[in-house]
Parts: sequence; C-alpha cells; structure tokens
Amino acid sequence: MNVSNGELKQGIKNILENNSNLEAANMLIISKDVTKIGSNAFSNCNKLKNIILSSSITSIGAYAFYGCTNLTNITIPKKVSSIAAVPFAYCYSLETMNVDPENNTFEDRDSNSIISKGNNVLVAGCKNTIIPKSVTGIGGHAFWGCKNLKNIVIPSNVKNISDLAFQDCSKLSSVIFEKDSKLTSIGRYAFTDCKSLTGIIIPASVTSIGNYAFMGCSNIISVIFEKNSQLASIGNHAFYGCKNLTSITIPFLVTSINIYAFLSCSNLSSIIFEDTEGWYLTDSLNATTGDSIDVTNASINATNLRGTYHKKYWRKNV
Repeated sequence: MNVSNGELKQGIKNILENNSNLEAANMLIISKDVTKIGSNAFSNCNKLKNIILSSSITSIGAYAFYGCTNLTNITIPKKVSSIAAVPFAYCYSLETMNVDPENNTFEDRDSNSIISKGNNVLVAGCKNTIIPKSVTGIGGHAFWGCKNLKNIVIPSNVKNISDLAFQDCSKLSSVIFEKDSKLTSIGRYAFTDCKSLTGIIIPASVTSIGNYAFMGCSNIISVIFEKNSQLASIGNHAFYGCKNLTSITIPFLVTSINIYAFLSCSNLSSIIFEDTEGWYLTDSLNATTGDSIDVTNASINATNLRGTYHKKYWRKNV
C-alpha cells in the first residue's frame, strides 16, 4: 500500500483486506482513483481519527472499519451503493455519521446514522444516533460494540430489531419503545452484554425473543411485558446470566421457552405463568408431546427454569 502523509495515492483501484501497515495512521485521505474498500480494510486501525473517502468509492466491505476505536466521524460518498455487514462495529468514538445528499441508496435523515432508502432499515449507528420515525427496522450489527451509546428510543414504526443490533453496548442504560409500537421480533444477541441496562418494557406487539437476546445483561432487574402481549416464543439463552433479575411474568400466549433461557439468573425467585394449562417438558426442539409439568407455583417455576429443568424445552399445548 502506497501511503504518504496520510494520503492513499492515485493509481490504487481497490483498498484490499487487512492493511495492518496503516495501524499507526491517525488521518487518511482516500484518493479519487479508489473505487472499493475491501473487507477488514482498516480493521483495528485504532489510532485513526479522521478519514475522508473519495467520491469515486462505490462499495464498502464487511468489517471495513471494525475496531477503529478513535474514529470520530464518517461521511458516505454519493456513489456508494453497497455496504456489507458490520462496517463500523466497535467504532465507539464515532460522533457523526453522514451520507452525501446525492447518494441514491443510503441517507442519514439528519440522524447520525446510515439508513437504506429501499427498505427504511437503519444499517449503522453511533453514540449520537436519534432513530428517525420513518425507520422500520434496525439492521443486524447496527450498533454492535457502540460502547458509548447511553440511551436509545425505538420509534413505533420499527418492526424488527435484527441479530446483534445492540450487542455489547456496555453503557446503554435506557431502551424506550414509543407508544403503539409495531415491533414483532427481537433478534438473536440483540442486547447481549448490555451490562448497564437495568430494565426494559417489551411492547405488546412482540411475538418472539431470539436466542441470547438479553444474555449477559447482568444488571437488569426488571423485564416487563406490556398488557395483552402477543409473545409466543422465548429463545434459548434469552436471559442467560441476568443475575439481578428477580422476577418475571410469562405472557398468556407464550407456547415455547427454549433451553437455558433463564440459566445463571441466580437471583430469580419468581416466574409467574399467566396461562398455567397444558405445559410439558421435552428434550427435543420439535417435539409435540412430553412430560407434563405444573407451573402454578412461581417460586418452584423459578427453581425449575433456572436450575432443575434448564436443559429442557418448555412447551404448551394449544
């Protein structure tokens, strides 16, 4: 890689993968001849504070800026039409994210985030992101490792929070869902290791909580499901390691609680089932019959789900 005075010189068409020789750079200007930024191109360049991308760039590869912990701002040029997964994970010093107004694929909507025009999904955010009301989905890994994000409001139009969306946002202490939320799913690892989160109210519209969704949220005390919850399934390890959670109520429509859902919830002493009829235990994910179990006692339920029968799939006849 030809680097001089912080500028990637002309004659380079693609910035390829794993440019470890750039790790000491704190500012880079990408020349106009560069059209593609490859996977891991600037990964772990943790001294990099500023980078100016040329207007000729058309694509940004996976993990392109992963671990650029001192990067403070980014502007997506007008010709970029493809941004692969996890472009800015662990760029937790990012303060501003902008998109050139002439870009036909992405926009920022004055929100300090990158949003896909085609489906209104927020692709990437930073510690200062305010999610626009027009957004309908939070993309996978969108805030992954955004350790300086402290609070977030999820607009009512958001229908899904994808896998790893807020994983390891260790200072995230407040997640608020707007009234009349349309949210239906919380993806795998969505809030894993959000260790500053102390409570959450899950909208009635949510039907599924994915595997590992709140795993390692060790300071969460309260998980409340809104009245008339539509929740049907709780994934495996969903609340694993929520050691300060003391009680939870399983909504009436839940028919499936997978293995290890409440394992290592050491202070969990009460699990109330709104519907106590028809519950059984099985060793198989797809079994339709099993050993019936009485779930009328909240204290015994807690003991069983976090200990005695934590390796079982809990199912309800419907």
